[in-house]
Amino acid sequence: MARPANGTVGKSAKVVVDWISPDFHQPELLPLALLILLTISAFALSPKRVRPSELLLFVTTLYATLKSNRHMSIFAVTAAPLLADYFTFLFSLLLLLPLLAFAAKLKSTVFAPPRQEMIEVPLKAVEYLKERQISGNTFTDPNIWGGYLIWELPSNPVYIDGRIDMYGDQFVKEYLEIIWGTTEWRGPFDRYAVRVVIVKPKSVLGRELQDSPKWQRLYEDEMSVVFIRH
Repeated sequence: MARPANGTVGKSAKVVVDWISPDFHQPELLPLALLILLTISAFALSPKRVRPSELLLFVTTLYATLKSNRHMSIFAVTAAPLLADYFTFLFSLLLLLPLLAFAAKLKSTVFAPPRQEMIEVPLKAVEYLKERQISGNTFTDPNIWGGYLIWELPSNPVYIDGRIDMYGDQFVKEYLEIIWGTTEWRGPFDRYAVRVVIVKPKSVLGRELQDSPKWQRLYEDEMSVVFIRH
């Protein structure tokens, strides 16, 4: 029988599956791709220096595999022990990644400037008053904002703060009726010389001050509105 020409053998080899290059678009070759990537990553990230003989063996079998499918098993037998040897450090690093991410988030939370939505006090409004040196007796709704003003803006004596037991039942009752809109606020404001009011945007008192010609809205954000007496 006549032997086929060399050109015929070459053409036949191209259509034989064992001789063609791996097609990584095929799902069944995903393990091979992962083995290649993980082994290279382990080499790069491991503190253990890769021995030249191991690197040469890996590169040689990888090249052969990328040229022809039939060498995949040889590459797997070569790469798997290397991956196991050098992956220890990489695996430890992967375990540390969630901890490092948590530490970064904790740092950004602890050391970042406070946000008023988180601590629920009108930081921006108080900063506005400080920058423009607006002072005077200050009414706040809710009352607990008064405690923040005592600490941050001592030039503005507060009408009330969170320590309601210090003010007496009658005074607290009148305060509640003011913010609920069930009593006249002009008399108490005149009596205690209230010059500045910080309330929530949709508060009853805020709507009444908006309609009063003696009060002007100076500042507003998503948490609070600042009014000042003319």
